[in-house]
Amino acid sequence: MYSEKYKFLFIHPQKTAGGSIKQSLRNTFGRENTIEPEHSGHWGYNHFEDYIDGNIKNYFTFSVVRNPWDRAVSYFNHLRRHKNYKKPFGMFCRDVYPKDLLMKPKISKSGKIATDYIIKFENLEEDFDEVMMHLKKQEYFKLLKNDWGNNNKKNYRSFYTKKTKETIDLWLVIGVINKQKK
Repeated sequence: MYSEKYKFLFIHPQKTAGGSIKQSLRNTFGRENTIEPEHSGHWGYNHFEDYIDGNIKNYFTFSVVRNPWDRAVSYFNHLRRHKNYKKPFGMFCRDVYPKDLLMKPKISKSGKIATDYIIKFENLEEDFDEVMMHLKKQEYFKLLKNDWGNNNKKNYRSFYTKKTKETIDLWLVIGVINKQKK
């Protein structure tokens, strides 16, 4: 989502409260001033760079990051509830998570972070306040909780065994190595 008028670009990685952020931006700046190209829901920086006419460097760009272990559990629950995913968490960690979440660059360009600001999911409201201050909005629509029914009441740590922790650790290391090779 971006705004030509207000010169901001929000990059929305999956399972990072992006729906709530987009809703607040739409309500604050007006639907007529926010642009969401068709099928752009989780585009990365490079997609927007190709799409936006003009110099993307003139935009304030921001995104969200989330603890990868918490994010994996959120995505696993999403698949189970909305995509009829039946396999156990261990198989999800091995087969699905690296392809769908870890290996898709969102906020980088040539392996380097390209956004001006990164919101931490664990500090969502305070970091979003910082973004809105940068956009010179003292009054704005607060973030609403849009968990789309994925909110799991169990702590994400309870999903992990020694083996699944090692699997996610391995994918994180491989992701870093692949980014360094580029």
